[in-house]
Amino acid sequence: MSRNLINNTITSELNQKKSIETGCRITTESELISSELVGFIPMNQIDFYDITKFIVGINYIRLEFDAWGNKKEHRFFPIAKKIDKLKVNKLIIDDNFISILNLDSASKTSLKLYQQYFGTVNGNIEKSKNNLLKTKEFIFEDENLYYILKENEMSFSRGNKILGISDYFLCLCSYINPITGKLEYVIKQPDELIITLQKNK
Repeated sequence: MSRNLINNTITSELNQKKSIETGCRITTESELISSELVGFIPMNQIDFYDITKFIVGINYIRLEFDAWGNKKEHRFFPIAKKIDKLKVNKLIIDDNFISILNLDSASKTSLKLYQQYFGTVNGNIEKSKNNLLKTKEFIFEDENLYYILKENEMSFSRGNKILGISDYFLCLCSYINPITGKLEYVIKQPDELIITLQKNK
């Protein structure tokens, strides 16, 4: 890939401006079809998903992944419209039912329980909060529970609501099939997508 193209990818744009939104026109070095960036999919980089098999919903996407043996499972991910890098260093948990993807399994379970029982009278909320506070990622201030973002983590949002926290993501793109004339979707890596036209230009 030429230096000019490298400097105009989704990854380079995010690293330079620390924020990026959907709506821009994009292409790849090997494909001539222009498409539109319509969503960001926050996920864990260590998990393997089949990006050729997915179902797009209104606000979520379903991806398949390999489980034990030949067993196929699926998982739902939010479709974000904006990424912010290093905009905030802590995020309140109580009002945000978000997905934090870089936690260990015990912390993920405790966070899920805490969010599930928050605002209700249930002893599980204190137990799960105490379990979360045993890790360095969470703090309790002014009667609120906060997640402390790592330096390489980004927040993913739609509208004014943060949907997820992760250090990795994939891009959801849409294009018109030149043969059928129908709208189709494809998932791409952010460093292979070249911006050809910025949003609102």
